[in-house]
Amino acid sequence: MARVRQTDTFGGWQVLSLRCYQEGLALRGVKPAAPVHPLAAERERAILFEFLVASICHGTNWDRLRLSLADAASPEWFEAKKLAELSFSDFDRLLGAAFAGSSDLIERHQMFTIAAGALESSTSPLARSLLSPTPQRLAGSTGLYALLDSVSMFTSDPNRKKSRILVQQLYRYRLLDFVDPENFQPATEYHLIRLYLRTERVVHLDSLEFTADSTRAGDVRLVTALRQAVEQAMYYTADGAGMSVPELNEIEWQVARSYCERRSPRCSGPPVESKPIDQAILEVADGACPFEDSCRGPRRHRVARLTEPRLAEHHAYY
Repeated sequence: MARVRQTDTFGGWQVLSLRCYQEGLALRGVKPAAPVHPLAAERERAILFEFLVASICHGTNWDRLRLSLADAASPEWFEAKKLAELSFSDFDRLLGAAFAGSSDLIERHQMFTIAAGALESSTSPLARSLLSPTPQRLAGSTGLYALLDSVSMFTSDPNRKKSRILVQQLYRYRLLDFVDPENFQPATEYHLIRLYLRTERVVHLDSLEFTADSTRAGDVRLVTALRQAVEQAMYYTADGAGMSVPELNEIEWQVARSYCERRSPRCSGPPVESKPIDQAILEVADGACPFEDSCRGPRRHRVARLTEPRLAEHHAYY
């Protein structure tokens, strides 16, 4: 059941719990297959891969970054100790193309090597938890979320976006099991925020709206409150869908990035070819977005133009 709260308002953003539940009904019975990790043959390297991607994934193309790192991840050098000592010139050569046009490549290189260094010792509490073949705990002072706080780029975000994305990826690829899955924290990244705004599960009390063509920007407090609202909305939606939050997180992430595109939503399909959708999701609405019938976007309503707020300032986590 969804967590009960005294209020469902977060800094002006309101969660419409009944609307969430109703949208969740469209996803009942959907069971996507677990995808195959590009480094599936070597579990520890796959976990290191996900850890490094999460550490530097802010404000960049997710697919391009993953492809670049996968292409460079040869067994000869792809280990934490060597990566912790990676020079800036080698980092630029291997991953520079993934951050084309970025002005903070030096900062990202520093994050990358710090993250690799955090797993350099296999006996550190974080490395033991991440690389353990047995199910691990998420919550508590020795849980994975708390251990990730020991690495600077994972703790700088008030919503712990990078930690949440990492745990979601570990779940998605079945790289790590958890003894307390009820403590899973949703990865409320920008694709999901856009989906929840357009399906009107989260609205602003003062009708504040952001569109793809808008010059309006928000500050960190506004975006943080919005992420908290979407997180609460996901618990209600998961109730309606009859599934766990990580299961919902995986399904709606696919829907949001492949159907609910920022500038040109594909309400009636097909999904973006380069961002594949699991067959179980495609079958919900015969290739259209699973929310096509309940969302007002397909009827050219203004909600189809809503997007996640643009930040007024740069931060190394959004």
